[in-house]
This record gives sequence, structure tokens and C-alpha cells, in this order.
Amino acid sequence: MQWNELKSHLRHLSSADHKRIQHAFELGKESHGEQKRKSGEPYFMHPIAVAHILADMGADSDTLIAALLHDTVEDTNLTLKEINKEFDGDVSALIDGVTKLEPEDVAAHPTMDEQIETLRKMFDLIENDVRVITIKLADRLHNMQTIEHLTPEKQRIMAQETMDIYVKIADRLSMQDMRDELEALCISILEKDRFSKLSAQQERNEQRSIRAVKVLGDKLDAHNPKLMDKTEMLYEAQSWGKISTQVNVGQKKVTGIPDMVIVFLCKEVSQCYQILGALHQTHPRETTSFQDFINAPMINGYRGLHTTIILEKGTRVRCKIRTEEMDEYAHFGIATHCFDNLAGGIMDYLLPWTGQISSLSKDTKMQSEAYWESLQNDILGESIVIHGTDDRHVLLPKGSSALDGAFYCYGNKALFIQSIQIDGIEVPFHTPLHNAVSLSVTTGKQKTVSLEWLHWISSGLATAMIRSSLAQLSGTKRRVIGKELLQNFLTAHKKGYIEEFNKQSLLDALQKVGYTSLNQAYEGIADGHLQPSDVYESLFAISKKGSKDIVTRIKTKICFTMNFDDYDSVTKTLDVYKCYGISLRSVRFRPFAMSRGNICVVHPFTPKEQQSISRDLEAAGVENVHVVAANSRMKFLFGAGFLLLVWGFDPAIAYHIIHEFDVSPVDLTLLRCWALTVLSGLTLLWQRMTKKDQYISIPIRNLSLWISVLLMICISLTSYIALQGTQPAHYSIPMTAAGILLTTIVNRKHWIVLIFTWLLLFIGVALVALFTPVWDLSSMIFMLLAVIAFSLFSVVSEAYKKEVNIGARAIQYFFALSLLCTILTAPLLLISTIDSLPREAIVEIVLFSVFIAGLPYYMYYSLLSYKQIDFVLRYSFLIIFTTILGQMLFAPSAPQVSGLTLVSGLIVTVGALLPIVFKKRTVEA
Repeated sequence: MQWNELKSHLRHLSSADHKRIQHAFELGKESHGEQKRKSGEPYFMHPIAVAHILADMGADSDTLIAALLHDTVEDTNLTLKEINKEFDGDVSALIDGVTKLEPEDVAAHPTMDEQIETLRKMFDLIENDVRVITIKLADRLHNMQTIEHLTPEKQRIMAQETMDIYVKIADRLSMQDMRDELEALCISILEKDRFSKLSAQQERNEQRSIRAVKVLGDKLDAHNPKLMDKTEMLYEAQSWGKISTQVNVGQKKVTGIPDMVIVFLCKEVSQCYQILGALHQTHPRETTSFQDFINAPMINGYRGLHTTIILEKGTRVRCKIRTEEMDEYAHFGIATHCFDNLAGGIMDYLLPWTGQISSLSKDTKMQSEAYWESLQNDILGESIVIHGTDDRHVLLPKGSSALDGAFYCYGNKALFIQSIQIDGIEVPFHTPLHNAVSLSVTTGKQKTVSLEWLHWISSGLATAMIRSSLAQLSGTKRRVIGKELLQNFLTAHKKGYIEEFNKQSLLDALQKVGYTSLNQAYEGIADGHLQPSDVYESLFAISKKGSKDIVTRIKTKICFTMNFDDYDSVTKTLDVYKCYGISLRSVRFRPFAMSRGNICVVHPFTPKEQQSISRDLEAAGVENVHVVAANSRMKFLFGAGFLLLVWGFDPAIAYHIIHEFDVSPVDLTLLRCWALTVLSGLTLLWQRMTKKDQYISIPIRNLSLWISVLLMICISLTSYIALQGTQPAHYSIPMTAAGILLTTIVNRKHWIVLIFTWLLLFIGVALVALFTPVWDLSSMIFMLLAVIAFSLFSVVSEAYKKEVNIGARAIQYFFALSLLCTILTAPLLLISTIDSLPREAIVEIVLFSVFIAGLPYYMYYSLLSYKQIDFVLRYSFLIIFTTILGQMLFAPSAPQVSGLTLVSGLIVTVGALLPIVFKKRTVEA
């Protein structure tokens, strides 16, 4: 195409504009030189074609110059500075707006994507100059029109991108013709067979509509000839989505699915309402089909009256009644206004949604995925209309909650909300909004906004306003809140303390989510920009060859309550299932009323999905959502029972080894230390070989650690010396009583109950100590020393773990304890007789050390949460009875368990149960 051919499309412009455009034409042609497109034609044919498309829309000279030069900055040596020098006006700004960012522009920011950031750049300019988008749409349209020269794979990629982004943009700008052509080109590539069926249906619709126009026109003319003299009737092709629905239902007549669309063009607005009245007087209509977009325009600025009438044989006709000006806007949208010299400020009244772009962009700065999600939801997604104050119509994204609606209707006043009413009835903040409801709020004088609100919203606008308010807290306070939230998340997933991670691992993980320091991340968590789950997934991502990082999915149980009479809630819940890949086979239902029931879903989720599905289900309208690890209760009860059983067997098996093989306490202690050192060392080595080493080493130069080691050696020696002259049950009763005593001292509440508990513990121990004739004094003394050493070890070791934050480094801690015990007990080799022990004795001692002495402590510290540990300690009285069982099974040579021993154990048990029973009654009260 040469200049004269393009010039023939510029009749709407002045001769001065022609000269400027011709200069741009020559500059573009010279700059692109010998560059070729994939088709082999000169590259400059593409910018000319884009300018041609825009010229037919009535584009101004700046827009056409920018179209001719829109690829020069990317593909030639021409710079924006040079273009700005050659052309005044907005040319360089328009070209910059459509120029893509390159990968190197965002390479330093892992959370930024060049494609999304290019979109951000373009959308950021819309509010001031929408012509940027029109150039980009024309550019994409021509690329799609000439797509056959790309490889099939590249065709599919471009078509999908066009469908996901540019078709939606065209729709948001009410550029119906542009939207329909782009969508048709996309479907013809993505679903070729489907497109053939849709095209055939479109042709049938057009043929049938020609007859329908005549029949309908004759009937209306007979009803009101004067009105019809001023009205023109035209066939309009339905959107491809509506045609697709038509094809799906076939020949059935279904409410809400019209067979065709007829447009009534009127001279003035009042005539539109007269036509509407005539249609309703002469034909039956679908009851809920009427929509008044003149009074309440669509989000894209479209105006008109819509209704669906029913002809003979059930034929449904969607009637769109518009003035000629409305009709032009329906087809060309914002292009009918944006090229005019008087176009300033048109966005405020035609496309008010553009006013949200700035806040969305600012809130998601350097977070490409978050920006894209907000863009899809708030700008490009479907919308609903609700009634706000003074019966004002408010447009907001479909799927919004009551809290979203409050921010759309009331702006910053929503930060002070105390309650929300829908149609006059107070509702929870997360209640889903439906079309045409009325929303009102009650506010107070103090801000009520909290981080929890972010769980109850889905719109980017509400998210931005809540985050902005939270960010007004002082930096120190936000850091404290953020650190606490991250620590709580790590604790819930048993990943230890923040202080345990080495600094580089943390920084690497934070950089992946767009943060450069811990304090910055804490503040991001506190104001809602960063989720603790994002940090968790970044920290614990497992890298696989040829793939992105993945995070382990955890089998999770989600329970909630649902009202099955609420069809909309049921539909949305099913959509949530589909979104997360939940099979209906994994859903369990337990009714408790005619239309209500409890639902339980078991499915593997990532930690981030565990957080998000709870919000999504609440947004769907379900209640009482609880997310827990699947089978966690059964696993815990099994683990706790196993732990108490093994602890109870410990003294019985030790007694057996001591007396069966005549093993000295020194030999048993030495072999135990060696076995545990090897076990914990191998476990630590395996852990570091199979997992990324993210944790710092535990501090060895700490007095509490060394005291713990000495006490551990003392416990071992005194316990085994005591077991030389004490039966296992007599050992277990005072040791268990000491543990219960420590627990009640730490959790001291309700002093009267505690005094009775301590009294019963003392009586139970005293009975077995004073009235057992076979218990010699030396054994009793060593038993007392073991109890004292155990009590001190419990206090000192816990102090050390709290002081240096031992959580995820439990294996390191076990290894350090075992190794130091081995080192400090080395002098005992001088009096050891290990070399004279039979092989089977050594084997039994090693097995005892690994499975009875070592494994329980690993389970206790590594696998149980603090809440679960408290549960185990409160029920530790069961150890007494498992020891009695162990004594009967493993130590037949021990004296028979006496009635006094059983009574003593029962008294200690009653003492242990008192605080538990009283606590439960207090909670119930």
C-alpha cells in the first residue's frame, strides 16, 4: 500500500494533518527499510494496515502517526527522543504506550513479567489517553488477520492471548465490531471444528431474522404507524458466546437464550421507550428479560433498552432499542469519542472503571501476577449492578462480597463499617452479592478495618483500599504483626522458628516474591501485600529438572455447612471444586436439617491453596469453614498412644536387659549414648543430603546445653542404678508424678484444684515408697535423684530451646546432646565391661536405645506441636499402666505387681485427671 492509497482514507483530516502523516509515512518506510514479515512482504505494510484500520475509525493525526511508527522503537534504530523532535503533540507518548517491555527490563525483579508489565504500562495511560489502547487493538487485529504465516503453535499462543486479553479489552471499550472480529479469528484457530458450527448457526440466525424483521415490523406498524415511520429495524449478529450457547441447546426453546437479535434505531430517547411499550403490548415477553441500560449504562458505557419477546412457535427475539448515537457507540465504542478535540474527560462519564486502574496498579507495584488477577477481576471480568445510597446504581465485579460492595459504594467510609445490610437485612461481611440488591452500611467513628477483611473480598479496589489503610500503621507495629503472622504459619506447618533459617535462604526466598529484606516482608505481610504462604512456598519449593519450583501438597480435610436450597451458593461451591480440581468422590455429606448439612472434602492442597479455598468457599456462601490436615486427629491419637506406650515400656525393657544379661548401668549408659549419636548423626546427614540446608547450626557454647547434657547422663545412670533394685512400676510412678507436677506448675490455674492434685501425687508416691518392703534404701535414693535430674533436665532443656529457638533443628539438637553425652561419658570406659557382654546383649541394648529411648524423643520434639505436647503431658499418667503391662510382658523376673502398686498408680492418675476434668467443665460453662 502506497501513500496515495492510505491518503484516500484520510478525508476527515486537514491538509496540514496530511503533511504530518505523510512525513511519518516516509520516516517509517525508511526506518523499517528491508525488514520483512513472516509472509515475506515488506514489514512496513503492517504499520500501514494498522493506520488504515484506525483511519476508518476516524482517528486523528497523532494517532495515525503513532500507528505508522509504533514498531520503530522496538525494531529499528529510531528512538522516542528523535520521534519527539520530529513530531509535536502526543505522538511519542502514544508510541511509548504501545512499545513492549523487554525481558531485561524486568530481569532484576523475579515477581515481574514483561508481558503483564507491558499491559500495566498501557493501562496506566488509559485514563489520560485511551488512544493508546485503540492503536494496540488495531495492531493486534491486523496481526490476527495475517496469522496464517506463523507456526501452528505460535498461532495458538497468540490466539489464546488475544482471547484472554484483547477481546475483553475491546468489550470493555464497547468496541463490538472489533471484539467480534478478534473473537472469530481466535475461535477459528483454537477450535476450528467448533467455529464451523458457530458460523453455520450465525448464517441460519441471519436468514431467520430477515423474515422475523418483516413479521415484527408489520405487526408494530399496524399497532402504531407513526412510531414505526421514525424507526429502523436491523438484524444484529449475536456475540460468539451467545451463538455457542445456542448451538449447545440445539432446537430447544430455552428461556434466556434468544434465537436472534433485532435492533430498533430511534431518533431520540423518548422514542426508545415508546418502542419498548409497543413491543410489550403486542407480544408476550420473557418475564425477567427487560434491562434499562439508558438509565444505568453498562460498565463499558453502552446504552440502550433490552427486552426479549416471544413470537409464534416460541421463537425468542432479543430486541435492542437504541438511538443512532447509541448504536454507533455500541459498534465502535470509545473510538466514537476519543479522537475528537473535545475528548478530554470522556473517561469519567463513559468509562468510570478507568478511575480504578491507578489504585490497582499502585497496590500491585512490582507484583505482576497480582496486577493481572486484579485486572481480570475488576476490569476485564463480568460485572453486576447493585443499588447504593440514594438508589445510585453501582457496577462491581461479579462474585463480589458485601464488603466489596461497601467499598465500591462508600469508598473510604467503608473503613469505618460496623455492619452491612443487604435489602435491609444485616449480613456477614463475606456474603456474596447478587444483581440488583440494595446495600447499606452502619459506620462508627473509629476505623474497624483489619487484616482479616482481606479474606472476605475479591475485588482489587477493595483490596487496594484495605491495604492502603493497613499500611498507615507505624513501620514498627507492622513489622511486629507481620513477623507474628509468618511465625504462626511456620509453626502451624511445623517448620520451626524464623530465627532458625540462615540469612541467605531467607533472602533468596524473599527475593522470589519481590522483597529484599525481612523487615520489608514483615510490613508486606502486615498490610496484606504478601501472604505468609507465599514466603513458605518460596522457602520450601522443591526444584525439579526442566520444571518450575513446586510445593508439596498436603492431604487436607475441609469441613463447612451449606444450605442446599440456595441454588446460587451450590453452583458457586461446585465452581470452587472445579477450580481446585476437587472430585465429587472426595466430598462427604452429612445432613442435620431438611435443607442443610455438613460437607467434608478431602483433597491435597498446597499451603497457599489451604488459605485461599477457605476464602473462596465463604465467598460462595457456605458457613463455618474449617481447614485441617486430613486424618490429623487419628494420626495424632495414634502417635500419642504409641508414644505413651513406648515410654511406659522403657523402664520394663531396661530392667530386663540389666537383670537378664547382668549389664551394669555404666555399660548401658555408654552403649545408649553411642547408639543415639550414630542414629541422630545418620538422620541429620540424610536430612541434609535430601533437603536444602536452610537452617543455621545450633550454638554449642551455651551453659544451658552443657547442663542439659550432664543432667541427661545423670538421669541415665541414676535410673539404671535404681532399676537394679527397683521394679519398673515403682520407677514409673514417681517419675510420672514428677512430670505431671511440672506440667501443673507451668500451667498453674485454679489453686484449690492444684493443691488437691499435688496432695494426691504425693500420697501416691509415698504409698509405694513407704510400704514396699522389697524397695531398698539405695535404690530409693537413686530413684529420687533420677526424678530430680529429670525435673531439672525438663526445665533447663526447655529454657535452652526457647533461648536459641529450637524447632526445625530438633535433629541437630538430638545429635548435639548425644554427641556431647558420648564425649563426656568417655572416661567411664575405664570402668566399663562392655567387651565382656554377649553379642545378643549388645544387639538388644542398641535396639532398645534406638526404638525405645531415641524414637520417642524424636517424635516428642519433631512431630508434635506445642498444643499436642501439652496434651501428651496431661495424659502421661497412662505411662504407669503401660509400664505395668511392660513389666508383665518383658520383665518376668521382676516381682509381681502388687495391689498396693495398682492403688498407688490409681491415686496418681486421679491427681492427674483433676485439672483435666475441671478445665473441661470450665470451658463448657
